[in-house]
Amino acid sequence: MHEDDDQKNEGDKDDKNIIHFPSSRERKKQKTFLNKARSKRSREDQDREKLEARYRAEYAKQRSQMARQSAGGKEPFINWEKVPIFVRYFAGLILAVHILIYFFVKPEDMTVFLYKFGFVPGYYTGVLEWSNFALIGPFTSIILHTGWIHLIANLLMFVILGSLFEQNYGFKYTFALFLASALCGHLFCLVYSPFSTATVVGASSGISGLFGAVLIIIDQRRREMGGYEGQWLIPVILIWICLIIGRGLLSPDIAWQGHLGGFLGGLLLFHLWQKGKLRF
Repeated sequence: MHEDDDQKNEGDKDDKNIIHFPSSRERKKQKTFLNKARSKRSREDQDREKLEARYRAEYAKQRSQMARQSAGGKEPFINWEKVPIFVRYFAGLILAVHILIYFFVKPEDMTVFLYKFGFVPGYYTGVLEWSNFALIGPFTSIILHTGWIHLIANLLMFVILGSLFEQNYGFKYTFALFLASALCGHLFCLVYSPFSTATVVGASSGISGLFGAVLIIIDQRRREMGGYEGQWLIPVILIWICLIIGRGLLSPDIAWQGHLGGFLGGLLLFHLWQKGKLRF
């Protein structure tokens, strides 16, 4: 009896030391369970995103109603209460700089001023004698404009597109995308016309990048809200590219290369950032 008990105890110890793998049926059940859990989480994430989009739309609607009430029942052309912080202050900076230039820079000195603070491809290829101002030109050129019409048109587009983007992604990413798109526009100008001595100024390239990102956002919102019908994004992009080039050919004074470079840069950078392949 004692010997049988000892053998039984030894058998129990051996069983405890043996790793038992689940059968194929059990593994299949576990895999099915995990797939269902993942699918459930995915549906929950989608529902949450749709709900957040609905809340944002409802919030924007309420703010619009409040603005109309405060304006005597009329919708103001630009409701500055709805303009986010980066767009508001950067637009103010552009306007303030233009006013200062208008009053304190003489017309005969304007050319020299723009060569110092604008973007000139010839500085970087040796066509023009190097100037240390070329180090800051790609940045200072963004806030400079050649006239009031140029300024007002850019400010209007910047406020509209910048507000749409910043309301969704905040100050940091709006600033990063705008600046990166503007630099892409300058780079495109440099590659296309490396020996040009023309001065490139204006926020158009950065604004074009925001426009590209906003197109992607609109496409995604339509998909989320179930209002997506057919492929429209690619045709719109191609049409806009043709319009940029056509307008540039008709108006030689317009730096269409910067507009095109900023637009394509904004599209690509925003797409890569959303895919997690790029960080701002």
